[in-house]
Amino acid sequence: MENPAVPGSIPGPRDSFAHCPRCGASSAGNSHNRAFVCANCGFTLYFNIACAFGGLITDADGRLLLVRRAKEPSKGLLAFPGGFADPGEDAESGLRREVREEVGLSVEVTDYLCSHTNLYAYKEITYPVLDFFYLCRVVAPNDKPLTLQASEIAGSEWRDPSGIDPDEIAFASQQWALRCYREKIK
Repeated sequence: MENPAVPGSIPGPRDSFAHCPRCGASSAGNSHNRAFVCANCGFTLYFNIACAFGGLITDADGRLLLVRRAKEPSKGLLAFPGGFADPGEDAESGLRREVREEVGLSVEVTDYLCSHTNLYAYKEITYPVLDFFYLCRVVAPNDKPLTLQASEIAGSEWRDPSGIDPDEIAFASQQWALRCYREKIK
């Protein structure tokens, strides 16, 4: 399957600078896609893509775990558990951490599924993100309700993958992951 491209020039963190972070010169930036360059002192600040990950976690019946987002962006829409990488953290460790934090489950990352670019609009800045998606299984399944991180998660549900409407899913990258997963399990 072809991965749809994100347009080349996207408003992002570099567009938020009215002054140079080093010398304070007003409107001193020569922003381009990857960096802010001060015309006054030559200071260069690179804006690299952020790394995030999501887990497609299945239960014994083959249903996928979806969480309902409790905050913007995409508040109220469904998503796969996951989040951003912390400095020094690999994707699999970060995914396990995020799943524990968000829903209280311990998971084993069993396979890489796909990646997709994403734009994450947060507090008036749009961050370019590269999302990695992994297949996961619950390490110690039980019948207890999930422990949801209320600041991030408004609810959760286990759904049959074929019955999930992509329009219910937050972010094009997560919709892409659902599409890739459906292709994989055909």
